[in-house]
Amino acid sequence: MIYLHYHVGDFLAFYHIQRAWGRLGGSWLNVFTALKSFWSSGYDIDRLMAVISICALWLLFKKKMYMEVIF
Repeated sequence: MIYLHYHVGDFLAFYHIQRAWGRLGGSWLNVFTALKSFWSSGYDIDRLMAVISICALWLLFKKKMYMEVIF
């Protein structure tokens, strides 16, 4: 945040750029939104990455790597 404030002048630039792209709810809400719309027409990289992320989290949980799941 200090780096962004120094170089861009806005220490919340990472949040504001997400708002500009229409991703207001944070990362978990984006994953669930992508999963909810997974079966709609067309393919989208966000939907694919949401499914891959959920599968990776499940695999980490099964291997009892709880800190990695939380991270």
